[in-house]
Amino acid sequence: MRVPRDIKRKAKLKVLHTSDVHLTTVDSCKYLEMIADTAKRESVDLVLIVGDLFDSSRVEPDVVERAIQTLTTMDIKTVILPGNHDQMDGTSPLEAAAFKDMGSTIHLVTEVEGELVRLADLGVTIWGRAMEEHSPTFQPLRGIPSLDDGDWRIAMAHGFHVSRGEMIDRSSPILAEEIAALDVDYLALGHVHVFRDVSEGNVKAYYSGAPDEGDFVDKLGVSVGHVAVITFDPDFGPEIFHMPLLEDKRE
Repeated sequence: MRVPRDIKRKAKLKVLHTSDVHLTTVDSCKYLEMIADTAKRESVDLVLIVGDLFDSSRVEPDVVERAIQTLTTMDIKTVILPGNHDQMDGTSPLEAAAFKDMGSTIHLVTEVEGELVRLADLGVTIWGRAMEEHSPTFQPLRGIPSLDDGDWRIAMAHGFHVSRGEMIDRSSPILAEEIAALDVDYLALGHVHVFRDVSEGNVKAYYSGAPDEGDFVDKLGVSVGHVAVITFDPDFGPEIFHMPLLEDKRE
């Protein structure tokens, strides 16, 4: 169990981590609304969307507008990382003009060489590297700097986990050895659509799972999606919970 090294950190922080929302139509925005409802129910301080908020560059403007409206209405600080379906290649919905006029609660990672986001009021520093091209040469964790030890330290990465000794033959590889070398409290991952623990040593690293997990069903036979909710405590460090989404009751 990782114990934070600096007691000056904020006493508690609660984060909702999601990824792979894959918005395609206005109707599919119900999944983002379920994420927002769950975030409010859990009274989280921060939401992380770790890649593929949108499914492609071909989504209609009304889908982008609905997504922004949902995130803005949620009124919880949110950091969005582009993934391979909405990469920053000049055609991404994340590059739409509407995203440039978002409120101060929403931060979009746009730097392809990596970007630090410090939320001083929450006592957390987040790092992520925007994806420009989903290829074997793109390394989601390349270039991560040392983060402020006075803050909780979170890294975001969208890509495919590569176990020790496994051949590196996938695009956007995230190596187990890279995870082990990180000096962060939590690594929030996206790209794999199921909840998965790929922690290494003291570094907690998880895929959140997708809000629409397709063929996955719960014990009642109902298709459900999940998020990860992480509580950061100065005495015990991060604790990760695999949580089903709040059911959407909209008509």
